[in-house]
Amino acid sequence: MQEIESGPAELNEVPPDLTSGLRELKFAGPDLKSSKRDLNSGGLDLNSGAGDFNSGGPDLNSEERDLKSAVPDVNPVPAEVNHAGS
Repeated sequence: MQEIESGPAELNEVPPDLTSGLRELKFAGPDLKSSKRDLNSGGLDLNSGAGDFNSGGPDLNSEERDLKSAVPDVNPVPAEVNHAGS
């Protein structure tokens, strides 16, 4: 690397304290590769409760039968209509 001729020489040099600090920063913090393994092994098992959605709730088919029996016939044919054409 070329030194800048117009400035003092000490501006072009990096103090040794800063370079040693950079080396320490590289090794600071958790090991990200081991943390990734922890994320894969932990957490909720989302597949375990999937069957519960089908088993819960009322039986809709039986309620439909009850509703059909409770509703009267809404289209009864009056007797005078049957005999009107004869």
